[in-house]
Amino acid sequence: MSSYLSMFQRLSANAGHGQPRTGAGRRRRGAVILALLCLLSLAACVTIPAPDTRREILPDPMRMLVQPFSPEEVIAFIGAPFPPSATGVQTMGEAALDSMVVARFEAPRPDVLTYLAGLGITEPLTPGSSPFFSAGPPYDEAAAWWTPPVAGDKTGNFSGLYQQVGSKHYNVALVEAEGDQVTVYLQVFNT
Repeated sequence: MSSYLSMFQRLSANAGHGQPRTGAGRRRRGAVILALLCLLSLAACVTIPAPDTRREILPDPMRMLVQPFSPEEVIAFIGAPFPPSATGVQTMGEAALDSMVVARFEAPRPDVLTYLAGLGITEPLTPGSSPFFSAGPPYDEAAAWWTPPVAGDKTGNFSGLYQQVGSKHYNVALVEAEGDQVTVYLQVFNT
């Protein structure tokens, strides 16, 4: 470092005296300036290490807290068994820091209304309304059967509601089918 400093001092000492008188002096001065510029550019070129793309993706550390629900546990969490007339019952759920379950089934409308009342749901179903903001399934395993109407849909004959009963939140959408049959999309969660 001290040799670089002495070069700078010599250059600045000569700078006030005009141009060197010989061609050799000009070449030496040009070589010194060129060497300094090379050193500065090398110092400025610090290589930033590239991210290690070979590193494996680590598993989600929170995944160990998630416990999938069996169909019986889904029913217990919802709060009542499905109506005896229910067909095509599909369920999925899990517990972690909070719990959520989803269910889909078909049943006659009067049986579904009695079922909802048994869960403590007193809010009326609003025609053309859905509590779901996405038709995407909350669980990958439910992709084949979870297709509820979405809030803002203008097509289809459906009704829906949201209500909190105790510590549980209920999202319900009924899609009218043939006769008095409805397809029920039910989501229950706590926080």
